[in-house]
Amino acid sequence: MRDGRHHRTNTSRTLVKSAEHGRVGHAGLAFLLLAGGVILGTALTVAVLAGRLYFGLPLIP
Repeated sequence: MRDGRHHRTNTSRTLVKSAEHGRVGHAGLAFLLLAGGVILGTALTVAVLAGRLYFGLPLIP
């Protein structure tokens, strides 16, 4: 019986934790979008600089 009770307690705690994470969802989503933009911007910058090096163009126009 104890195992069953503990299992139910853990399940309800997990549900409470997931509900708390749901409240922070908007901030997390904004952070992920911001981080994704930074990563994509960095990748684009590196690609442009690599292309300029490859084609023998000056790095700074």
